[in-house]
Amino acid sequence: MNTASERFNAAFRLVFSLFLALVIGGLLFLIAGYSPLSAYAAIFKGAIGSPGAVMTALSQATPIIFTGLAFMVAHKSGVLNIGAEGQLYAGAMAAAIAGAYIKGLPLWIHLVISLLAAIIAGGVWGAIIGILKVRFGSQEVITSIMMNSIMINFTSYLANFPLKDEGSIGQTIRIQQTSILPVLSSKHQLTIAIFLAVIATVIMHYVFKQTVLGYEMEAVGKKSRSAKTAGINTGKISIISMFLSGAIAGLAGASVVLGVSHRFIDGFSSGYGFDGIAVAALAGGNILSLLISGFFFGALKAGAMTVNRVAKIPFDFVIVIQALVIIFIAAPKITENVMSRFRKNSTRRKKTWEAS
Repeated sequence: MNTASERFNAAFRLVFSLFLALVIGGLLFLIAGYSPLSAYAAIFKGAIGSPGAVMTALSQATPIIFTGLAFMVAHKSGVLNIGAEGQLYAGAMAAAIAGAYIKGLPLWIHLVISLLAAIIAGGVWGAIIGILKVRFGSQEVITSIMMNSIMINFTSYLANFPLKDEGSIGQTIRIQQTSILPVLSSKHQLTIAIFLAVIATVIMHYVFKQTVLGYEMEAVGKKSRSAKTAGINTGKISIISMFLSGAIAGLAGASVVLGVSHRFIDGFSSGYGFDGIAVAALAGGNILSLLISGFFFGALKAGAMTVNRVAKIPFDFVIVIQALVIIFIAAPKITENVMSRFRKNSTRRKKTWEAS
């Protein structure tokens, strides 16, 4: 069990990592000829500078909280699920089909069926990766990346040919009104999907902390051999964890289709599946912290829209800042070395001051 001191040090390293990312990002702004202060002021204003900005940040955070949770569930079970993007597309297409072609149902029943379709589609697509790993020894990183391409291209085919709506854009027909997620703010594209993301996160936190399944998943993730010796069916647990991971990623796709676009649009994702990896890394293995890290990345995305519109700074700069955050968190030795250097310099200055 982590002591209070260890938790404080971990939190401090996280904050320091964010600080380093912002400093280096500021230098890049400066080198490119932009004012770092103006850029960060615009990002801050667009992220949390008003109630509307906060709602936009929550809207942007919704799918990446789902995908961050999807990655973490698999990772805690010892599986690296890099396939959340494909599972997200599977869930999105399933939700679009269920939402558009099932008719005559009451609002909440149709909505629940559409969400279940996304859960099953994403879960099955994720479980296939687990089965390939368990049965054939396939490396899940490779298979999940390949399956991303398969599902993205397959859904693109469906949206451009057999299921295509009228017009030049590759998209399915509009879903029925009875399968649309209730809206919290139409202007900011915020729906009750944000509550579903919070509920899913809390449920998975409970599963890992209070259930036998959660215990077995963590046991397999930490010490697979020991778990097997203890009688845990490690193969079964890996497949279950990948089903759960894919199901949650499928909900991410459903949140966009049922809440924002109201149809499947070819190439709708801006990389939500891969953003989820970054969100999970920032959360540092703590499931509930995903809500904070997800909002942070959502705020960055919302702020990036403002900085692009107001300060005319390319959106790519915010992506660079996101990447820097992940680099410093994923490579803690870098942060620790920088912190150690600061401590040594501080101690040296203190000794010099005391000597004088």
